[in-house]
Amino acid sequence: MGRPLVAIFTGAGISTDSGIPDYRGPRGVWTLHPEHEKLATIGYYMTDPEVRRRSWQMRRETYARAPQPNAAHRAIAELDSSGAVALRVITQNTDGLHQLAGLPARKVLELHGTSWCGSRSAWRCPACCASWRRPSREGHHRPAATSRPRWRSSSRSVSRSSSWSRARSTAASQSRR
Repeated sequence: MGRPLVAIFTGAGISTDSGIPDYRGPRGVWTLHPEHEKLATIGYYMTDPEVRRRSWQMRRETYARAPQPNAAHRAIAELDSSGAVALRVITQNTDGLHQLAGLPARKVLELHGTSWCGSRSAWRCPACCASWRRPSREGHHRPAATSRPRWRSSSRSVSRSSSWSRARSTAASQSRR
């Protein structure tokens, strides 16, 4: 018989010891600053340039502190490397700390996407999937040298692009109401 398959579900709480605040906890971003919920809500993000600018500023401040994997991230990576189980992580986090702890990216499903592309200096545009070094002052991206992600030409990009298009049009119609 093979190794048991273990799925671990994680959320913001696992990264608080790494210096990344959660959203709803006692010291959470939304608890302390309720208006910041807009910065993580796709409808507001896609239709309001000021929300995008503030969202990028918040990410810039968070990642400027160079968060590192904590004991929980490392324990999960060690469980995987032990070979005792076939491990997968399903996370709401976008911080990439599971991967930085040593868990192979193919074993991590990031439900809300990612804020990093294998390095802290590359980002990806939700509208066109281009990657870039950092947002400009106007809130638009500056394409990096390699602005086409590897998966862009696959069938996966069609569904991803379609879902983003639907999210943008839904957000736009909601903002007009």
